[in-house]
Amino acid sequence: MNAIRPFRIPLAALALVGAALLGTGAACAGGSLPVHDVNGVIYVSGGVGKDESTFLRSVQTQWPASFEFAARAGQKSDFVAGVVVSLFDAQGRALLDQVVTDGPMMLARLAPGRYKVQATLDGRTLTRDIDVPRTGTSHNLFLWPQGTDMASAG
Repeated sequence: MNAIRPFRIPLAALALVGAALLGTGAACAGGSLPVHDVNGVIYVSGGVGKDESTFLRSVQTQWPASFEFAARAGQKSDFVAGVVVSLFDAQGRALLDQVVTDGPMMLARLAPGRYKVQATLDGRTLTRDIDVPRTGTSHNLFLWPQGTDMASAG
């Protein structure tokens, strides 16, 4: 069983951590986001509300992998939370095993390489193979079809 060790860190402190790790950072006043460390993968999820989404967008290029989760709703798409995410390395080992997002965005500190990501909402699983580059960010959108029950997502 994977041990999830959540802890809370103020957004401004998260920005300082990002700055220390990557040489640049951004600050956001107020609030806090949970930062998790599972099997050596550090990740944060959130993006509910203007402050969180603005903050996460401002720092997403400082993280090797970013994910957004949405579901079609008529002519538009709505962001969703409560997505169950599993992440596997190139050898098929589970690095993240059914972690639940706190919002429509997730940032992960992953080593360069190829990964498989499974994201489940309302019993519908989307699977993507992603490549995390040595520099830059791999940005990945998971978009569920019309009719996915977002009420069960959170």
